[in-house]
Amino acid sequence: MRAEGPLAAALAPQRAVVPTVKPISQAAFRISGDDAFLRCVGEVVSWMRRRNREIPQAAFNAEAFRTSAGAAFPAEAVLIDSGGPRLWAATLEDTREQQSLGRTWVTEISVGEHNGSAAFGARLSQVLRGPEAVFQPSRPGCVQQVLSKLTAFSDGALLTEEPAIVDDSASLDRLISLLANSKRKMPVVVLSKNSEDVTAVDPDRLAQRISGLAHTYVLQHSAAWELTRKLGKANSTFMGAVRLYRPGFDPLDGNPFDHPLWLFHINTVLARASRLDQIVGQVTALSVRAFAGDDEFPRYEEVRQFAAKAAVTKAREAGTVDRELLELYEDENERLQNALRLQKSEHDAAIQLASDELKRAETVRDEALADRSAMRIRLTALEAALSARGQTISDEPLSSYDDIDDWSKKHLSGEIWIARKAIRETEKNGQFDNIEFFGRTLILLRDHFVPMKRNPGAGLKREYDDMLRALSLSDEPCFSQRGSIKSFPEYKVTYEGKEYWCDNHIKYGGGTDPRSFFRIYYYWHEEDGILLIGHMPSHLDNKLTN
Repeated sequence: MRAEGPLAAALAPQRAVVPTVKPISQAAFRISGDDAFLRCVGEVVSWMRRRNREIPQAAFNAEAFRTSAGAAFPAEAVLIDSGGPRLWAATLEDTREQQSLGRTWVTEISVGEHNGSAAFGARLSQVLRGPEAVFQPSRPGCVQQVLSKLTAFSDGALLTEEPAIVDDSASLDRLISLLANSKRKMPVVVLSKNSEDVTAVDPDRLAQRISGLAHTYVLQHSAAWELTRKLGKANSTFMGAVRLYRPGFDPLDGNPFDHPLWLFHINTVLARASRLDQIVGQVTALSVRAFAGDDEFPRYEEVRQFAAKAAVTKAREAGTVDRELLELYEDENERLQNALRLQKSEHDAAIQLASDELKRAETVRDEALADRSAMRIRLTALEAALSARGQTISDEPLSSYDDIDDWSKKHLSGEIWIARKAIRETEKNGQFDNIEFFGRTLILLRDHFVPMKRNPGAGLKREYDDMLRALSLSDEPCFSQRGSIKSFPEYKVTYEGKEYWCDNHIKYGGGTDPRSFFRIYYYWHEEDGILLIGHMPSHLDNKLTN
């Protein structure tokens, strides 16, 4: 633990007094149906009144109110109605743990009219005035009330308290369309059933904890395999596993590891509960980031300040005496100062969250690189030991382009990395008629090109060139003029978040018949010592074509 300096120690008592605001979860979606605005406000008020009976009946008509601060659930609401679309915002505090744990739970809600529907938003935050206590992240409590009573949509998909079932081609196509939607804001959690119709977590319990924050789908066993066929194994979920597809999912160019996967190995009560909590934790954290700075989901304090300014203007126009105006100003000034302190605390918490996530990501990457280096050393030592005994590791021939994903992972991992778009292109458009020879070319790159680049020398370079000539292959630049490649974005490959240009390629054959030729476009990653393949086996256009 880092030692605390004298300045930090002197400030510690003051810091203990300033509350820490930690965002827990956020939900934002659309409500449809007749009179959606007032119906949505009514459901929120019903939820609030079960906790605070002081909330007046007029609140059901979206009228403003403010209850006493001495209650266990102090609450207030404001309405902006200037002749256009109405905006109603409310806040409710749960202070029951304030004395015992020094924390308060704050729920902010906004409901706005929008083109005949209602825009609903809810935010749950923790205000802490003492040491942090353990808690399980959850969605804002009012979300369940709204979803169970009204018709809600997000990303063009219906939101309910139950998971959607995928059991035919039509429902599977809808799921794939949702996953690939580049404008999608909510994550999608997909649970697959194994051959015994069991999932890694209970679908109903999961949906009840994350509905409104994420879309939840359950794949029947056959549908899971069809999803695998359409998206590829690396992007799918099957055999009882669960996958969280974050916004921005791209089955061609995206990184599958950006979308967490929970495998179904152990089916104990403890294991299922642990997986459930992990998924909920990831979904709630994503919800906070998804709507950060979203203008469609204003903070309660922003709406209240706007309403307060409108009240002062109205009071002036009505000729209110100076004393009453002064009281309005004093009340507003005090509330603004409190709001600024809380906003700064929340901003600091957000910065710390981002910093912690970056440190975790860097640690995971460093550990992965260390593991990869250690595995590479062990593999090299194993191969050398086998060679000394006159033995070799036999390679299975590539027999089908449909198997390229599994085959490449088994035979090329650690030496050659193939982009998802290259895998998909090979699966869909692999037409070269000698599949086994195409596979042998990839093995040649593994056994001769990679060692030559890792250990530069005339001998290994000569061996590589000789192997190319023996198989009528050539290794050539993609463009004769330096910089020309920048006009052809299809030559780019994204590896671990960075873009590289595949400026060289392996050539076999020519002409226009894809059955008689293939190309392998690559970039050598010097730092990681690995060959990146960005496209194969078809030809990419350039200024010369072919």
